Amino acid sequence: MLSDNDNDSIWTDFVCRTCALAIFMIGVAIPVAFKLFL
Repeated sequence: MLSDNDNDSIWTDFVCRTCALAIFMIGVAIPVAFKLFL
């Protein structure tokens, strides 16, 4: 069985990855949107 520490670590890693992916997607989407709309 995983301890609470392991679960917290996995959850934090998941949130960190999701947040990093969201920031990356926004960083890509903004210049693409500028090229499309301007």
